Amino acid sequence: MLKNFWYACEFSSAIVNKPKQVLIFNQRFVLYRNSQGQIVALNDQCPHRGAAFSLGSIEKNCLRCPYHGWKFQADGQCIEIPSNAPETPIPKKAHVDSYPVQEKYGFVWLFYGDLLEAERPPLPTFPEYMVSTMRPVYDDGVDNANYARLMEANLDFTHVIAVHKKSFGQRIPIDTTIKYQVDKYDWGAVAKVNYESLGNSKSFLNFLLGGRPELKTKLTLYL
Repeated sequence: MLKNFWYACEFSSAIVNKPKQVLIFNQRFVLYRNSQGQIVALNDQCPHRGAAFSLGSIEKNCLRCPYHGWKFQADGQCIEIPSNAPETPIPKKAHVDSYPVQEKYGFVWLFYGDLLEAERPPLPTFPEYMVSTMRPVYDDGVDNANYARLMEANLDFTHVIAVHKKSFGQRIPIDTTIKYQVDKYDWGAVAKVNYESLGNSKSFLNFLLGGRPELKTKLTLYL
């Protein structure tokens, strides 16, 4: 796992004023919106008896544990233990980790690392034409594979001539040399390739693409 990076952990529309569990890095997080619409992210495990906060409730922008009713504010500090007498001080260990979050492009981005705010990498920036003129389509799914293999597969143009030989790679000879143009930057890279594809093919995909003889592809990796 690459720890000190921003991760799109959920769709913005999925986070409301009720606690929701999000599972990433084999870790459980709980996310909710406060009365100002801001998203709060905490570790989804009460330090008292390990109950999941995501089964609890939101009360005056704070999270109340479903087991013994301990109440935690947005920074993870416990501010109320109902079963204790009013004068009883709250233990210092009654605290849960909180995490920085941002919203952009319809996603909730969570930072799991330990860098100071000024040292954190920026969120991905999509080209303006994509944001202003194109309609995003959101989807999610589970791939039962190592994340490094998934990154590799999505950046690999050369497998197109074999894996996708019945669709958009059907007119590319198997011995074709694929030439990449790769531009690197601080937090990722952009790979571009143009190759003759589809052309006179009668496939439905060719129809959708207007029979264009050349397919221009650009893939970007954001760490």
